[in-house]
Amino acid sequence: WSGTSVKTRWPNQRLVPIAWDGHDEAHPDERTTDADGNAEFPAPPRGYCIYVPVAPDTNKDELVAGKQ
Repeated sequence: WSGTSVKTRWPNQRLVPIAWDGHDEAHPDERTTDADGNAEFPAPPRGYCIYVPVAPDTNKDELVAGKQ
């Protein structure tokens, strides 16, 4: 996997992967931005990954199931 450091508008924010595809079956990990809103966001080889910000207490399984 390859990642790029990105500055977001969300400081100290939890982000979860909601969609991804590529030449790897692995599941991407959650990310948390630093105090300046920076985090590294990896994606699978020849693929993509979409991360979205969520509330700190959001259960990732409920998010994927559409309950949030």
